[in-house]
Amino acid sequence: MNACRACSRGIPVGQSICLDCGAIQAVAQDEGVQCEDHPTVPATSVCVVCGKPVCGDCCVAVAGKHFCDVRDHVSIERDWAVVFSSDSEFEIDMIEANLKASGIDCAVFPMNHHVETLWLDEVEVVRVWVPRTVAARAGEVVSRLRVSDSQDGDSTTR
Repeated sequence: MNACRACSRGIPVGQSICLDCGAIQAVAQDEGVQCEDHPTVPATSVCVVCGKPVCGDCCVAVAGKHFCDVRDHVSIERDWAVVFSSDSEFEIDMIEANLKASGIDCAVFPMNHHVETLWLDEVEVVRVWVPRTVAARAGEVVSRLRVSDSQDGDSTTR
């Protein structure tokens, strides 16, 4: 594990983005990520909710976390919790359907819907968010589904 250059949390060796705070770590010059709104300006971070690459001028920093210009993303990160993440569309669809069938509101945010981050392997992750007030109940729904942790699916419950 390496320490994130911005928040000092542990991140896997070789990972280009801290998924906790959104800071882009040192990357090779030819692999640099550009700001989505200013394509000639290097991005310094990605939104911790949606993964949009942003430069210093576009970044909205709140409590050590980086966000894009979508105002709802700050409140989502504050009031919602990630209960599941995966790079498998099937798993995400299954989790989302089961949460909704249980009456739990959820939102799905793929971290790789931005051209500049498509090449980053760790950004292939899709995260399922639920309101913090129902996170424990949502976690129970997810755990009952017994989604396996695997290198191929890289599924996690937080």
